[in-house]
Amino acid sequence: MRAAIASALTRHELELTEPAIARVERWAQEVQKHAKRSNLIGTSENDRIAEELIADSLQLLHVLPSAPVHMIDVGSGAGVPGLILHGALADAQVRTSTLIEPRDKRAMFLRHASRAMGLSDQIQVIAERLEDASLDQRASDTPVLWVSRAVFAPEKWLEVVASYARPQDLCAVWCNGHDLGTTWADPLSAWRLESERAYHVQGPGDRTVFLFRWTSAAT
Repeated sequence: MRAAIASALTRHELELTEPAIARVERWAQEVQKHAKRSNLIGTSENDRIAEELIADSLQLLHVLPSAPVHMIDVGSGAGVPGLILHGALADAQVRTSTLIEPRDKRAMFLRHASRAMGLSDQIQVIAERLEDASLDQRASDTPVLWVSRAVFAPEKWLEVVASYARPQDLCAVWCNGHDLGTTWADPLSAWRLESERAYHVQGPGDRTVFLFRWTSAAT
């Protein structure tokens, strides 16, 4: 697994510290171990996990500002992308995270994997739907980085986050292809595009991650 991760990181020009690589590798090992029992992911192959889950999630590193954030991952599942990103960024931008996953078995896995990665004191797992969750970080002045992968359509995800976002919050959006599309006009009205990263993942093909910042006012 370490070799597969190293190869994917090199291919996508991603640089992680050795502790970060070790945490991400430990996540991959745990997800492989529990994949079948908990129906966590669609593959247990090293190369596909490294490319389609880890490298795809970590594309956000190319566009994320260096300022610290609190991350909220909605529909975290097996920890894609939230637990992968936290493992990669625990020494830098992301000091605390909230992983929201309403399915009990997957929430249990997230708690287990957080402990295995040495991150349990930095990560809160909420086994509820977003609309039922109590988000303690709302009292904090730290901007929130909102992430979700393969749960909502891109324009729907921006609408969901708009109900909770505060000025300076960030929202990451992963898309197939390289085009925002013409149906995004209304959701985009209160969001400012900060940056984007177009890339190619072996298997899924062309992908783009967009990073938006909440402005709270139509432009």
